[in-house]
Amino acid sequence: MLISARNITKVYKDKKVLDVRELSIEEGKIYGLVGENGAGKTTLIRLLSGFLRPDSGEIQKDEKIRMGLMIERPAIDPGLTARENLLWLSKVYGFDDCMDAMELLKLVQLDEVADKKARFYSLGMKQRLGIAMCLLNKPKLLMLDEPMNGLDPKGMIDLRKVLYDINSRGTTILISSHILGELFKLATDFIFIKKGEIIAEKNSGELEDFMGHVYEMSTSDNEKAVQILEGELHCGVRSSENVLYFDLAGNELLPLSKKLSQNDIYILKLKEQEFDIEKCYLKIMGEV
Repeated sequence: MLISARNITKVYKDKKVLDVRELSIEEGKIYGLVGENGAGKTTLIRLLSGFLRPDSGEIQKDEKIRMGLMIERPAIDPGLTARENLLWLSKVYGFDDCMDAMELLKLVQLDEVADKKARFYSLGMKQRLGIAMCLLNKPKLLMLDEPMNGLDPKGMIDLRKVLYDINSRGTTILISSHILGELFKLATDFIFIKKGEIIAEKNSGELEDFMGHVYEMSTSDNEKAVQILEGELHCGVRSSENVLYFDLAGNELLPLSKKLSQNDIYILKLKEQEFDIEKCYLKIMGEV
């Protein structure tokens, strides 16, 4: 366990903006932190990183664990090249074991523009340089606040590849983002925060189970099929344009097929709907 927090609160101007009963960050995972604007995501990241102190409660972590942190925009000097930004920061750290600048730039796919001034970088390139700067001190935990904002599709793909690579090398990642589709492709675990409180923690598999397995099916006799689904398999069914939509666990497909066949009903089309992270988010947040 890298960090554990218990009963932490933060108050601004007599308003409690964060109230977290319990949270643990475990080694090796990629955490997605999601919630609407003002939910407390940035405040939580600042508290976990040590940039803020909670007004109550405790946060436990090994003080020797190095962390990398990027909130909002990376602290890049636009007049310096990527290589110069990293060399300057290594002097600020004063560590003898900082990562090699060119090795880092290769990791974040900037080695071919290492000597180009940062002012000429695209937004995606600046984000990747910011991540390289966060990795300079060899952190065990990397925390990124909305690093995908403003990125075009290629920028998001490049960033995702970089973060996968970083995680595979042993760095745990906590990343907040409003771009749920991209975050679902990346994160292994999700933390849902609403009005300063963590209302759910689920891994990607648990999210899919939470939403259930929704199938769409057409048969030779939809009316009889509905009777079997509702009466014998106790499924909620809705129909639209000769297609039936219902929830069913994957291991119940064979009993369904047998029952339909026994009643001379033939399946013309059957497929599982793709998981929708946005619908899942709204359901967890209590907005549907």
